[in-house]
Amino acid sequence: LTYILSYNLYELPKQKSYTFEEVRAVLAPVLFDKQTKEGVIIAAANLLSQHRMAYIIFGASRKRAYEIEAKMEELLKV
Repeated sequence: LTYILSYNLYELPKQKSYTFEEVRAVLAPVLFDKQTKEGVIIAAANLLSQHRMAYIIFGASRKRAYEIEAKMEELLKV
């Protein structure tokens, strides 16, 4: 069983402009892991220039998916 969250226009902090490589590096601890089949997938890099990001989160349970999302938000705070 997998629980999936997605958001197409997540707003990034406006104090900083992110490149795809920077976002990937910042989110490394929560990016999708093939072993656990959990984590964040960045769905649209082209939105980064607009201080937005699209993502999909896979978790083993609803609780786990929301934990991953909370950790992602914490990592993205400037």
